[in-house]
Amino acid sequence: MWSRGRAFIAAIAIMAVPVVADAAPRGKGKGTPTTPEPPTPAAPAPTLTPEQQRAQVLFNQGRDHLAAKEYEAACDAFTLSQKADPSVGTQLNLGLCFEEWGKTASAYHAYVEAERLALERSDDRAAGARARLQQIGVRVPHLKVIVPAELGLDARFLLDGIETPRSTLAGDLEVDPGTHVIEVRVRGREPQQTTVVLVDADHKQVSLEAPPELPPVITVTTRRRPAKLYGGLAAGVVGVGAIAAASIISLGARSDYRDAIGDCPGGVCAHQASSDRANDARASARNMTFVAAGGIVLVGVGAMLVLTSKVRIEERHPAVTFVPMLAPGQVGLAIGGSL
Repeated sequence: MWSRGRAFIAAIAIMAVPVVADAAPRGKGKGTPTTPEPPTPAAPAPTLTPEQQRAQVLFNQGRDHLAAKEYEAACDAFTLSQKADPSVGTQLNLGLCFEEWGKTASAYHAYVEAERLALERSDDRAAGARARLQQIGVRVPHLKVIVPAELGLDARFLLDGIETPRSTLAGDLEVDPGTHVIEVRVRGREPQQTTVVLVDADHKQVSLEAPPELPPVITVTTRRRPAKLYGGLAAGVVGVGAIAAASIISLGARSDYRDAIGDCPGGVCAHQASSDRANDARASARNMTFVAAGGIVLVGVGAMLVLTSKVRIEERHPAVTFVPMLAPGQVGLAIGGSL
């Protein structure tokens, strides 16, 4: 049997056990106090490359321009940002910019690229890009161009100033709404332009015309015929010489005649020599008159030959055309002509 003293002591011991257990320090291991775990530091943000920094600045500029409805500046900024650092978000903003600008074909192609890029990167925004494609696709204008069969392989085509291959031009073109100019250029011919206006959801077909041939360039020049020129000069020189000689001889003959007449008063010469001198002087003067007349004729003939030695010559040259060339990343000048 338990005595009352022992029972009292046992009860106190049983009651003390949980008290000791609760009072014992809690922690990991024996006698180790519990301390809070320090927070895990966040990973540092990756350092942007210079191109990524430039892309971010351009993207922010594009958003600002878009908010201000400055569509051309906004689309240019998004395009440059995408070239610096391609991303799905930038490409989607480019599509939105074109769409708000009213360039539905450009917006459609931008969304196509956004979907492709999102699928490539397993980005969940691919579904959003596909939805935008379906909404805007029905609004894109379509243009079909009929190229004349007589245009050879040397024909070049420009759509809104950008050189476009014949195969692309003859296909189903998706173009933005507005006025479009198609130009045909063939060497040696005047460029031929065709203008077409499209609105949203338009489907049009246009036939091009072959450029007309350019007329040849005619140049007029004057040249001297050497035979006539030099022959005329020679005749003129001989004629002037004959006139001069005849004048001199005639003056001498007249002087001789006056001297001879002085010995023949009343026309009757006392001496035969005086009569002969007078007759010779008259004959010489008469002959020189013919020589002078011949000289005058030679001068006239020479002048006529010199004047008619100049001839008018027309020369026909092939037409030459200067055509500016404008293509993505290329600017130049094409020179052509018909041979």
